[in-house]
Amino acid sequence: MDKITFCIPSKTNLRYLKTCIPSIRKNSYRKDHDIIVFVDQDEDGTIKWLDKIKDKYNVQYYVNPN
Repeated sequence: MDKITFCIPSKTNLRYLKTCIPSIRKNSYRKDHDIIVFVDQDEDGTIKWLDKIKDKYNVQYYVNPN
């Protein structure tokens, strides 16, 4: 199986990210798939949570500067 990249858009949806990211790591065949989160808006602590778990789940995230 080839390595793939999961691209997840996020706009104040921390509750879904908290389920989605651990599920990807737990259920994927390979453990080195890339997970990239694009944060458009953060009104629920998404960035703070992503910063906390980025090393544990090997997640990259990018924040909309506007």
